[in-house]
Amino acid sequence: EAPAFSLRGLDGGTIELEARRGKPLTAVIFFATWSPRSHQALVDIGMLREKYAAKGFDAIMVSAEKEDTPTSFDDTLFDYLAGTNADVPVAMDDGLNTYHDWHVKAMPSTYFLDKDLRRINFIGSAPSSYKMMVEDIIKEALGLVPEEDEADKGPTRYQAARPQLLGYGMASKL
Repeated sequence: EAPAFSLRGLDGGTIELEARRGKPLTAVIFFATWSPRSHQALVDIGMLREKYAAKGFDAIMVSAEKEDTPTSFDDTLFDYLAGTNADVPVAMDDGLNTYHDWHVKAMPSTYFLDKDLRRINFIGSAPSSYKMMVEDIIKEALGLVPEEDEADKGPTRYQAARPQLLGYGMASKL
C-alpha cells in the first residue's frame, strides 16, 4: 500500500491520499519546477484527467521543490502551473517527507494506485512517450476497450514486420 499523506494544498485546503480510497485509479505525480520534464508531464496528466475523470481516473500533483521551500514560493508555483492548464489538485510537500516516504528517485515520478491505494504501476521521469504510456496504463487499469474509429484501427507505434529478427540485426538484410 502506498504511504499515506496529508499535505497542505496550494488552494489553502488539505489534500489527503486517503480521500482517494475507493476511486478506481489515482495517479500521484511528484514534480518540481526545476525539472525540465515536469511541465509537459503535468500538461499531459491534466488532459488525461479531464478525458478519463468520468471513467474513474483521478490525479494529485505533489510539489517537491526542496526541503526548505518558503510559502512565498506559492506565487511562483501558481505562475508555473498556469502554463499547464491542468485542473488537478496540487499538494505541497514542504519538508519533502512524503517525497522520502515514497522513495522518489526521479522528477517527475508518477505512481498509479488502485481503489485500495496499492501501487499498481510507476513511471520514473517523463520519456517522450509519457502521455501514451499513461493513457495505456489508464485504459488497462480501468478496463477500457479502445474505440473503433479509422485512426485506431492500425498500430499506434512502430512495429517491425518481423520483430523477432530485429534482435539479430537481420532486418536490414531482408
